[in-house]
Amino acid sequence: MEEALRNVGSVLGAMEEGIYSGRARQAVVDMRHLVSLYRRRGIPVVAELDARAAAYLARVD
Repeated sequence: MEEALRNVGSVLGAMEEGIYSGRARQAVVDMRHLVSLYRRRGIPVVAELDARAAAYLARVD
């Protein structure tokens, strides 16, 4: 799971660098939905990714 979260983090990092499209936005929305179970469990790395994803969506919207 750690490797998958690192991959998600690196993809999210690329999007934060300037990828702003409808598909990218939907991918972040989908990612937040998929990790919601882990977010509710209080896993710190998931909380960090979720915060970054929320910030990305705030900039895109």
